[in-house]
Amino acid sequence: MIERAAIGPDLDALRDGALRWTDLRPAEKARLLAEVAAATAGVATRWTAVAAQAKGIAGTPLAGEEAISGPWALLYALNRYIRTLDQIAATGRPRIPAKRVRQRADGRTVVEVFPETLYDTLLLNGVRAEVWMQDGVTPANLSETLGPWYAQPDPQPRVALVLGAGNIASIPPLDVLYKLVADGAVCALKMNPLSAYLRPIFDVALAPLIRAGYLRILEGGAELGAQLCADLRIDEIHVTGSRRTHDAILAELRAAGVEKPLTSELGNVSPTIVVPGDWTEDDFAFQAENIATQKRHNGGFNCIASQVLILPESWEGTQRLIGEIETVMREWAAKPVSLTTRNSTNT
Repeated sequence: MIERAAIGPDLDALRDGALRWTDLRPAEKARLLAEVAAATAGVATRWTAVAAQAKGIAGTPLAGEEAISGPWALLYALNRYIRTLDQIAATGRPRIPAKRVRQRADGRTVVEVFPETLYDTLLLNGVRAEVWMQDGVTPANLSETLGPWYAQPDPQPRVALVLGAGNIASIPPLDVLYKLVADGAVCALKMNPLSAYLRPIFDVALAPLIRAGYLRILEGGAELGAQLCADLRIDEIHVTGSRRTHDAILAELRAAGVEKPLTSELGNVSPTIVVPGDWTEDDFAFQAENIATQKRHNGGFNCIASQVLILPESWEGTQRLIGEIETVMREWAAKPVSLTTRNSTNT
């Protein structure tokens, strides 16, 4: 067990940082994240190389996975957060153009969130995403639900514990950014032992947040995680991991008589639904690779990996698509995977 005094200075520094983060204006937050983006860009090549080496895919085309799901994903998010903070600085709220908001026949409000820019359209051509709002949210009051932390007259300083994921390299810093920007909480990031090799990378990429006292990065196993969860200087907890980890945290908190908010991202059973149609030969080939890639990415060690394939029962293309997918998977079988599918609960 790591002694409590070993983490005390870090948590005390975060308590002080929480006071300053609460008072920091959105424009100043945006400038700080711009520094993080510059630091991340500077370490992106090294980040990709280190991750590819750790996963046994250095020198192969699969190394590109680590560039995309590592530094690129973090930079993409940083740019969006900076834009959001700029909007809050200008108007007090994030902005959603009215043309992106509609109501279904049942009255539910729907917001089109992707693609937002020409870059989005070029990057993922044909992909769309929308958010169905909760009951009671209307086009008229939608703006009141955006960035609620920034509308509080006197938000309380908070320290969040982020138990970092062990599979996708960008998830720990992405979780930190969400807690900082959306929830207004400074963060103690406890690295998953599986991704501890990224600590030197994060020390550089996130250095502006660390120097300012808004982030501390800690390393250790389940014992350190349990100690941090129970520490009264931690106001809330977020975990990306397994259901077993989530349940263990709840059990530890209840046993200690400690109550604090806990949010969890525990993965799911993602379906791929195939819509029948007049598919061409190229359609079958492209979609077979697309489906296989969803399953194979990061060796399948991915919380959003496609787990269920739903096919039309009477469509004449169903068997052909299955055959194409099997062919692709056989061709890839002898190639290196990007990560062993060890499922870690040691967060």
